Amino acid sequence: MLKFISHNTKSKIINHKSKIISHSLTFFKGNSSGYSLYLVLIVLVIAGVLFSITLKSSLVAHVFSVRHVQSLQAKLLAHSGIARAEYFLNGGDGHDLFWETDRFEEKVEDFGNIILSCIQFGAFVKVTSIGKRLKKEYVLEGLMGRDVPKNISPVITLTGHVGGLVLAKGTTINGNVVLHHGTVKRGSNKSPIPNSHTWVKQQESPPLPFDIQNIKSFMESSKNKISSSMTDKKALQGNMYLSKNNDSILAKVPLIINGNCDITDIIITNASIIASGEVTIRSNVICKGSMFLCNKLAINDGTTYECLFFSNSTQNIKGGKHSSQFFCNDSIIIGNKAKFDIMSLWVSNRVQNSDTTLTGGIIFPENRIFNGHAICYTDSIVDKSNVRVGPAIVLGQGSTFNGCLITDGDINIKRIIANTHIWARSIVAVEDKMSYKNWLLGCKLKALDKDIPFPLLGDLPAKVSLLYQGS
Repeated sequence: MLKFISHNTKSKIINHKSKIISHSLTFFKGNSSGYSLYLVLIVLVIAGVLFSITLKSSLVAHVFSVRHVQSLQAKLLAHSGIARAEYFLNGGDGHDLFWETDRFEEKVEDFGNIILSCIQFGAFVKVTSIGKRLKKEYVLEGLMGRDVPKNISPVITLTGHVGGLVLAKGTTINGNVVLHHGTVKRGSNKSPIPNSHTWVKQQESPPLPFDIQNIKSFMESSKNKISSSMTDKKALQGNMYLSKNNDSILAKVPLIINGNCDITDIIITNASIIASGEVTIRSNVICKGSMFLCNKLAINDGTTYECLFFSNSTQNIKGGKHSSQFFCNDSIIIGNKAKFDIMSLWVSNRVQNSDTTLTGGIIFPENRIFNGHAICYTDSIVDKSNVRVGPAIVLGQGSTFNGCLITDGDINIKRIIANTHIWARSIVAVEDKMSYKNWLLGCKLKALDKDIPFPLLGDLPAKVSLLYQGS
């Protein structure tokens, strides 16, 4: 049922609402000072919160700034330590190149501390410098070598008495050439290349550009360590499988294994492993700053940097990424899956195993890029005409090499690109079943211009090439 409201009733309702609104306005007008106080309190609270946040942010920024400055100071101290090590190893304060220390600490007034360690490491000196400023530390690691010897600044030095050098079609040389005698000719031309006298020099050169005795001593001492350690009472007997599941045995320094050692799925840092048998490195292995002495070496995969490998017999480096030193009393055979960074060094000692065979050498595959230095030498000069020698270094065609190729034997190259110096008795190559001696077949060569760490066989001064830096 619908109900109708009369005109008088509507008027009463409107008047009632008007009174309510009028009372409300009167209330707010009568309490305006309380409302203002309430607003002021809110503003003060918000301002206090913002001030606290600003103050805290300012303190955090100040702490961060102080820590950043301390980190920078620690870094500068570490670099000062490297300079200090170079000063000592170059003869400063009565030291010499063979100065070693596990820990040398020097206080730099009230600024901070420098902590140094210098250890002979293969053909280099391993240098670690720690800069310490209050609670901040910065670490620099590197290898100390010497400058590349001036006598191997030419692109090629041929020490043999074969005479002359022939540049086949497609061959270019950007740099100087040193020959025992003869000239440089283009192809089968009988006349020397015009103006070649400006970049070709004739002189007598020794079999090697430096004294190899330090490397010989290292190779001999490594061989003796393998022999003597096998009688060590702490040696583990039998073959060893080393992985992350039993990495606690690496606490033994050195870890001596009277047998083979198979390594996979593990991170190895600053370890020393001596094995009477074969060391095999497989997948998911990362080795840093470690030394491996063994009878035979096989590297199938993994990553090694700042490491040192020595083996009495063949080394097969089939794969992996490496920036390490490899020493061998036999052949070093490199597979086409192996990659090498700037610090790599390969050293092979050729040994006459019988009256008719000379074993050993360094063999690089085709169509790969290599960085480092390769050195192959013979303990004694083989002068018997019936001894089968063969090339000491083989660089597969299509490869690019950045570094020095040095041997007292012959080197086999053709169709390569090299930023290098080649020091060899002669160059040999085979093309279409034809043998060529002192012919460069399709090679593009230029003088070494990269800063690649050179072993302690070159000229003074000695200097550190940094390999790792970080807090």
